Amino acid sequence: MEDFSNAQVGAEFERWCAQIPDDPYRGQTTLGIIDVLRAHFLIADFFEGEGAGISAAGPMNLDLLHSAMYRQFGEFEKRSRFEVCATLFYGIIKNHCFYDANKRTALLSLLYHMERVGYCPTVSQQQIENFAVEVANDELPKRYARYGEVKKKSAYDPNVAFIADYLSRNSRKVENDNHVITYRQLEKILFRHGFRMENPSANTIDIIRYEERRFLGFARKAERTRIGMIGFPGMSIQVSRGDIKKVRIMTKLDYKNNVDSAAFYGKLDPISTLITTYQQPLRRLANR
Repeated sequence: MEDFSNAQVGAEFERWCAQIPDDPYRGQTTLGIIDVLRAHFLIADFFEGEGAGISAAGPMNLDLLHSAMYRQFGEFEKRSRFEVCATLFYGIIKNHCFYDANKRTALLSLLYHMERVGYCPTVSQQQIENFAVEVANDELPKRYARYGEVKKKSAYDPNVAFIADYLSRNSRKVENDNHVITYRQLEKILFRHGFRMENPSANTIDIIRYEERRFLGFARKAERTRIGMIGFPGMSIQVSRGDIKKVRIMTKLDYKNNVDSAAFYGKLDPISTLITTYQQPLRRLANR
């Protein structure tokens, strides 16, 4: 449950996972049911306590979620990556598998699904947010002139066909790994390297180094040293590139000291990173 800041949300996620001993859906181009559940509960965890929080986290009907997951393997014989992403997205958003946050869970799952198959959207966050609402409200035929053209050529559900077409025309291959993290994630990274974030005050926070001193082979109380300060607008806020660079220099966890990005960041959870990147549309979707 280390991915969850709220222990109750993490425990609820584990409880649902215990009801799914086997995940037959996950593959090279498909998501697993645990992936979608994690997306849902990580949204609940990230926005907990906000007006954008989830009123009741968890599936309303596990059979409906299984039905949405199975769509990845039906409907068409030769599936493109975009068709697989599209049909799962459509299934989650229309099946109403969850008590709350169906659009948000569907959108986050779609973004993670696309990332797993090597793509990311090229449209703005506002556009991808609007698109999710349009799919949920059955507005695609009246919003897009191209819908009719795609429908004529489609041998399966025209909505899924159009979503796949939209994704293929509005995405690109992921070329590099740009790390986007929140202050909460930075805190975990620094803790792993022997540093802590302490004393938040007036939108700033101290960076503290803890070093264990030993005497005659016995451990003594860790020595605490303040090494600097960075801006701090809140735990759920994205850390600016400038502050990441500043932290790495002051902690000597940078290239100059033979610490590359992989060693510094470790293994970041991709779904949590996507929530950080798309937190504004995910927040707005709570009221749409």
